[in-house]
Amino acid sequence: MIDFYHGPMGSGKSSKLIQDVATFGRVPRTPGARKTPINRVVVWTAGDRVGGKVAARSGQSVHAEPVPAADALHLSVEDLLDRMSSDQNRLVILVDEAQFMRGDQVSALVKAVLEHTDIRVRGYGLLTDFRGELFHGTLRWLEEADTIVQMIGIVPCKLCKRPGTRNMRLVGGTPTFDGPLKLIDNDPRRVTYQVVCARCFHAASVKWFNRQYERMTG
Repeated sequence: MIDFYHGPMGSGKSSKLIQDVATFGRVPRTPGARKTPINRVVVWTAGDRVGGKVAARSGQSVHAEPVPAADALHLSVEDLLDRMSSDQNRLVILVDEAQFMRGDQVSALVKAVLEHTDIRVRGYGLLTDFRGELFHGTLRWLEEADTIVQMIGIVPCKLCKRPGTRNMRLVGGTPTFDGPLKLIDNDPRRVTYQVVCARCFHAASVKWFNRQYERMTG
């Protein structure tokens, strides 16, 4: 089974992943029960996580390994299955920053799920980029997921307080809609991101494109 949880920055995706690690990897507490986790849980990340960890704003964190390349992913899954304890029910793969996965990586992961009934995969990621366009990785998750969960209503729009659904990039405090897909600046005065609603996002994009047109024709 494949699930995909998506939402804007700050919507609780990392917290949900960490919670799912505990839920899927719980150890039975009944007397005489086995002492190993009921599932083998693995966390992968397609992002550039500092220290190889997925961290929530609460301070909790879990270790994460990079998502294997597409041509190595199938063997990685087979190796994880081989290392499962005989009393574990299934392999659970939780993928952080799933929007940054390549299409062929998602396809390889789907192939592994179809070949085995004892695999559960759950991805957590952004729906759209700073231009308002679907990430390529997200598109593949949406195409293949059995369950899609939208995490909204948690983060208010920075500008009007409606439910935030879009991630807007600001350079020097000004919204921008061009540039590389990944852009992180250590100086928060130069590159920042804000969660905004669709209405405010589109209003800002219209102003930005109008300014670009004036520069080109002025």
